[in-house]
Amino acid sequence: MWERVKSLSILEWILIEAIFFSLFWIGNDYIAGLLTVVLAPIFGAILIIALVADRLDNSRIGKKFYWVMFWFTLIPLVLYFIFKVVIK
Repeated sequence: MWERVKSLSILEWILIEAIFFSLFWIGNDYIAGLLTVVLAPIFGAILIIALVADRLDNSRIGKKFYWVMFWFTLIPLVLYFIFKVVIK
């Protein structure tokens, strides 16, 4: 099972997260707003810490991790904008 999870492409991870957050926005906008406020900064902090740590000591983390974390930070914010601003 873990081999399948490890082999997911960046696009598959993005779609999984987008579907996850969209379902929350459709079902309960309060919970979705809380998840956005909590998870987007956590993903962003993990990304920044990983980038700094990689600069200090070269780790063998692939670029896929950085791209996934970047999109995990950005997607909740984009969906927040779409569901709160565009679709009032």
